[in-house]
Amino acid sequence: MKVKIAVVQFEIKQFSPKENLERAGMFVKDAAYSKADIIVFPEDFLTGPIIGKREYADRDNEYLRFFQRAAKKNRIDIVPGSIIEEENGSLYNVAYYISSNGKVKAKYRKINLWLP
Repeated sequence: MKVKIAVVQFEIKQFSPKENLERAGMFVKDAAYSKADIIVFPEDFLTGPIIGKREYADRDNEYLRFFQRAAKKNRIDIVPGSIIEEENGSLYNVAYYISSNGKVKAKYRKINLWLP
């Protein structure tokens, strides 16, 4: 079975998740149009490193839901790099695999994180 994978790399705008999400949406649409089966984004691309800027962590799964909707709308699997999430006062660098129906198929919290 052949799988076509679109890999994204772009210069992010630090601490601008809304702008980076907007660009991500365009990449998803383009990848789906080119008949890719999966699109993969780089680690930490939504915000850049957030050390000292905890307010950019995804507390309510807003970023995750964005990619779930994009996957379903464009019928493409998405690996949204990693998303910095906060839960119970702790930060986590989390990678997801989202299927083309918008369901989370896998979730991985990195074990070896950056220094505080």
